[in-house]
Amino acid sequence: MWTLSDDARATRFLREKIAPVRLPDKDQLRRLIGELNSDRYAVRDAATKSLAEVGVLAIPLMEEALKLRPPLEVDQRLQKLCNDLKRGPTPLEVRQLRAVQALELAGTDDARAVLRAWASGAAGARLTADAKAALERLAKRPAAAP
Repeated sequence: MWTLSDDARATRFLREKIAPVRLPDKDQLRRLIGELNSDRYAVRDAATKSLAEVGVLAIPLMEEALKLRPPLEVDQRLQKLCNDLKRGPTPLEVRQLRAVQALELAGTDDARAVLRAWASGAAGARLTADAKAALERLAKRPAAAP
């Protein structure tokens, strides 16, 4: 983390690799949930992975689908996804958290600009919340000497 925060190119790299979280398209999420009932395993598996990548923002629609008493396999996949997402951060979210930490450690104007962009993302997303918290901590830091 310290090495990344000390590298002047890191801010640009992280800005290019991680975009602010956008609200997921509800129609796309419903399509993915529907694909959990596909006859083809590859389609079901891809839909499961895609829903996991959306993260916690997909939970409300998945819980809504569970109330409709879907077929057993769909029910099991949705239950597992919801439980996993509620349990803790996904690997993607861990990488995003580390990026936030590196930018917070850097504390430069450019790093703060990236954190502000991420903080403007979808409410409820971990990246958005983590970036906001980092900005709040940075605001409390004494100004660096020139």
